[in-house]
Amino acid sequence: MVGSRVVNRVDVFSIETATNVSREEIARLPVAQNLGSVAMLAPGVIGGNSSLGGLSFGGSSIAENSVYINGLNVTDFYRRQSYSSAPFAFYDQFQIKTGGYSVEFGRSTGGVINTVTRRGTNDFKAGMQVTFEPEALSSTAEDHRYYDTDGAGNPVPVDYRASRDKSSLIKANVWASGPVVKDRLFLFAMYEQRNSNTGFTNTAGTTWSDGESGNGFWGAKMDWAITDNHLLELLAFSDEGDTETTTYAYNWDTDQRGALSGISTNESGGDSGSITYTGRFGENFVAKAMWGTNRSQSVVYSPADKECAQVIINSSYNAVYNSMGRPPVSCHPSTTASVVDHHDEREVGRLDFEWTLGDHLLRFGLDTETMTTDRTTFYPGPTGQRFTIYSYAPGAVLGNGATVPAGVTAVAMGRERADGGVFDTEASAWYIEDNWNITPNFLLNLGVRMDNLDYKTATGSSFIELDELVSPRVGFSLDMKGDGSTKLFGNAGRYYLPVNNIINYTFAGGLTDEYTYYALSGWTPATNPVTGTSYMQPVLGAQIGPVDDSLNIGVGDLRQSVDRDLEAMYQDEFILGFQTMIIKATGRGA
Repeated sequence: MVGSRVVNRVDVFSIETATNVSREEIARLPVAQNLGSVAMLAPGVIGGNSSLGGLSFGGSSIAENSVYINGLNVTDFYRRQSYSSAPFAFYDQFQIKTGGYSVEFGRSTGGVINTVTRRGTNDFKAGMQVTFEPEALSSTAEDHRYYDTDGAGNPVPVDYRASRDKSSLIKANVWASGPVVKDRLFLFAMYEQRNSNTGFTNTAGTTWSDGESGNGFWGAKMDWAITDNHLLELLAFSDEGDTETTTYAYNWDTDQRGALSGISTNESGGDSGSITYTGRFGENFVAKAMWGTNRSQSVVYSPADKECAQVIINSSYNAVYNSMGRPPVSCHPSTTASVVDHHDEREVGRLDFEWTLGDHLLRFGLDTETMTTDRTTFYPGPTGQRFTIYSYAPGAVLGNGATVPAGVTAVAMGRERADGGVFDTEASAWYIEDNWNITPNFLLNLGVRMDNLDYKTATGSSFIELDELVSPRVGFSLDMKGDGSTKLFGNAGRYYLPVNNIINYTFAGGLTDEYTYYALSGWTPATNPVTGTSYMQPVLGAQIGPVDDSLNIGVGDLRQSVDRDLEAMYQDEFILGFQTMIIKATGRGA
């Protein structure tokens, strides 16, 4: 018996550099059950930076790619470092485009992951799958030592302790598909429960954190064959989830966990969906219309946010702090992280058409996207201030121009920083291409795409406009032997990459950034309201000088101007390729 293939046949009707596989084919390979692992089966695709994750296509950065689910763009548009996720078993087909792709696809200079979900048929089917990844079977991370420098430029050894980190995962999904109305209305539905547990130290090995998440994914695909020539498709799914992290003091040498020091929660994901109409008009014309939304969030908070300010000890105060025994000086679990409330929503509309005219297949269409970021960040604490403790000599000049009074040797600088707003980016494009079979063995592709991008401030006015971004593309494919086993292909084209929405947030929103200086009048014992543990709280004395509000920026006040001649980032790509089938099956074995 001959096993079925798990790699591409030569596609002599495509000019793209692409890898096409199905869920069944991937299931027979020893790869992780996620979209990133599937993408890395394509030549030239590797995992990105270890701290950021992501994928690199042909040497591009992880922020240059696009991911689609049933034609819906689900790429993170804030930083472009991630995408909405679905369980591996929710997908049916995967197409990994690494270069030379059609003008239908834009706003990326790296690669495209184009996926199709499973759907119902006239046959009732159901299934269940359980995946267990125990911590005991995981490899052990290695501890490292590297050298940093102190303020004087001297090397200082720094230990990176990770060998005791651990993680485990168990997930189970159930699915069912079949006809709601035979031959007309079909449904595929899935639910997956995912529970993961992690344990890890900070790099110095002085704290231990337990992370726990118990998230459920749900997704459904409904197909309504209105007539034999008209189809309506509905897609809906949710990848919402949250992770709770509990942090304790930790002694690396004795491997003992100490008192509870804080609790934090991170919420991610969101609800997404689309509706797609496909109509066939006569034998030669097909029209498709799609509307959809893709939502995600990043919400980080702690029970200590309202009551506990963050306190940082500056190196100038280290001598005094060491004499105190270096006790905890804040009841907040973090000394640097802001409270984040971040929500993204992409609204998509598309029209695509195909018209067959003899040896020509004309494809044309347009799409629009409105990408909205609603983000605010601020420091925790009752006053919204983060305090940094400095040692100062009387008479020293502070950042607000005031002089340290006589008798004052320590100063607490309170910084209040809050920013945010609602920011829109509007993108639109049209495209047209001709796939021309000049001969039965030679295909020529001619296409052009034009994009327009409009980035808005929190007040809704435009501050970056990139118009008429023209992307010409041309390619060919030659079936060299006429039997579909060998092809020579090539293409040349331009690809534009949009500016991320983090630019709107950073440059076009309101910012409160104020500095207030206080004399430090000592320290007083206090009790953490969340954990019940003891810590030392700074005692603020008299305010020194005025509040420094010189860095405040009003909404729409573009202190950092935008270059009038700003141009979009683009890439010109040239590919010449050759594919051949090394072993061709000619019959069946027993």
